[in-house]
Amino acid sequence: MVRKRRVGRPLKKRDPDTIGGRISKMRATKNLTIARLAELTGMSPITIAFIETGKIKNPKINSLKLLSDVLDCSLAWLAFGESEREHYRPSRN
Repeated sequence: MVRKRRVGRPLKKRDPDTIGGRISKMRATKNLTIARLAELTGMSPITIAFIETGKIKNPKINSLKLLSDVLDCSLAWLAFGESEREHYRPSRN
């Protein structure tokens, strides 16, 4: 018997108080898919999905740094959830 892959399955809402929720929020803001974010960071899509869903609860700091660079948010906000207005980096001039 061949198992059919479930396509178009609705995603669960991510908790914005978690690292995964913040990654998901910023990824949606930038209109990035997990696959595209994986390409831009060099990480695997599975790793990103596992971080977003909480299967990886404590991602490596290097992974968070890659994600914060691509998502253009501060590492502190991504990792620790500092205040909402502080999560964007100041413009680079």
